[in-house]
Amino acid sequence: MDEFTVRNEQYEAYVREHYASVRFMDTIGATITALRPGFCELSAPFRKDLGQQHGFFHGGIVATLADTANGHAGLTLVEQGQGLITVEYKINFISPAAGELLIARGEVLKPGRRVYISRSDVFARQNGAEKLCATSLATWAVIPR
Repeated sequence: MDEFTVRNEQYEAYVREHYASVRFMDTIGATITALRPGFCELSAPFRKDLGQQHGFFHGGIVATLADTANGHAGLTLVEQGQGLITVEYKINFISPAAGELLIARGEVLKPGRRVYISRSDVFARQNGAEKLCATSLATWAVIPR
């Protein structure tokens, strides 16, 4: 991963405060498990109400974690008082999200002055082994917060 310029020395508190305001993440039980400049990892344990008809994580939950990991990776690099909003994202589902834990790892590819590009991979962990189930690419606009 590239080295990035940190524009907010308090980025970790800034990102965690923002994350806490995204109440849907509480609803699905997702938490930040790793955070560093240009990178965010999230995880959510499987629950039946997050599953689809075959017992895997629902694709909407997979996409939510991908989007949120992408955005919060970007938030580690913005200035105090700035935020990011999704302009566009694409997700490819690679395999069923079958497991007891869903893990999304987002990383910034390009932090611009007005636009950020990020990517994330989502894995399902089953019996300690991770399997890639989705990958995404996102574009973000920098906005005042």
